[in-house]
Amino acid sequence: MSGTTVFAFLFVAVLIVVGLWFGAKRKKELAVWATNAGLTFSPRSDHTCDDRYPKFGCLHRGHSRSAYNIASGSWNRRPLEAFDYRYVTGHGKNRSTHAFSAVILGSGLSLKPLQIRSENLFDKLTEFFGLDDIDFESAQFSREFHVKSPDKKWSYDVLHQRTMEFLLNNPKFSIEFDSEPVVCWRNRQFDLQTRESAIAVVEGILDRLPEYLIRERKERSCMIPVYVILGVVAFVLFWGIGMYNSLIRTRQHVKESWSAIDTELKRRYNLIPNLVETVKGYATHESETLEAVVQARNNAVASTGSPGQQAQDENMLVGALRQLFAVVEAYPDLKANENFLHMQRELTVTEDRIQAARRFYNANVRALNTKVEVFPSNMIASMFAITQGEFFEVEDAAVLEVPKVSFTD
Repeated sequence: MSGTTVFAFLFVAVLIVVGLWFGAKRKKELAVWATNAGLTFSPRSDHTCDDRYPKFGCLHRGHSRSAYNIASGSWNRRPLEAFDYRYVTGHGKNRSTHAFSAVILGSGLSLKPLQIRSENLFDKLTEFFGLDDIDFESAQFSREFHVKSPDKKWSYDVLHQRTMEFLLNNPKFSIEFDSEPVVCWRNRQFDLQTRESAIAVVEGILDRLPEYLIRERKERSCMIPVYVILGVVAFVLFWGIGMYNSLIRTRQHVKESWSAIDTELKRRYNLIPNLVETVKGYATHESETLEAVVQARNNAVASTGSPGQQAQDENMLVGALRQLFAVVEAYPDLKANENFLHMQRELTVTEDRIQAARRFYNANVRALNTKVEVFPSNMIASMFAITQGEFFEVEDAAVLEVPKVSFTD
């Protein structure tokens, strides 16, 4: 046996020993972490993880899949599984073993599919052909994250402003929603701090779900065609058809989402007369303020202009309501009135729903305007006289402040 062969043999043996040592050390650290967290720990391999979570793509890579170093139990009243995961690709000489870490946290809600991950170069290239992901009001969030969901409104409901800021200010992971659980993972193994960060990110998303969305989910407890391009002529033809259909669908989404805003505005209009009557019973000397609210409400109801004109009328109504709530502060009995408190809670839900509908509408308008403006989709838009939509801009802070004022001492 030559010296080179002996050296190679010894080198491989050292690598195996070092690998076993690090594996045993990691297993011990994870066991201690699990015990301190009140979780059960098992180093044994579990080959059923992919069957128990059939919707999580990260658990269905390759073959010979298994989870190990599994910590499970309850984490802040939510079921948790945190584990290392390995799978094999290829066969024979081309066989490779891959490993990464993941955490799965139960939500206790009926969720819809949603994928969130960091944006990559391939995502940016596909945007040229109109196959981009879902865009959001935050330009920074849209640049840094790739979001996919078969239900766009669901993604806007989940990823509102506070959640986007939370994700931008925390470590980035790949996240997938199933019908109830949520998985958070990376393409490498977690250390203890990263594992806790992954859990915290999932908790942060779930804890920031809007109250109206949680209420809806508790109460309720396509495929983009792929064209095979055979030549330049066929490519131009199919691209033109696809881009035209995309523009028409986006324009239809704008119309449908405006109908959703109109529905929520009417709900607010219906609340205001009862609110005025309740205040009138306690604040008889505030007739001027009450009349201003009634007049602003009537103007908003009668508005038949563009979304921009409607937004101006709504802002006038919001201003009148703010003045009314300022007057209410001088009447403690009114603030304690059960009927008034009930309407305040209903107004809170209504205002949240208006904001969600507005974000959804503006996102659709933004998507349409982008397609109308950018090359090469602007050529199709010009040929078929597809024009830009108008945003519905209201005073966000003012609208949200009104229902969130405390009316109790």
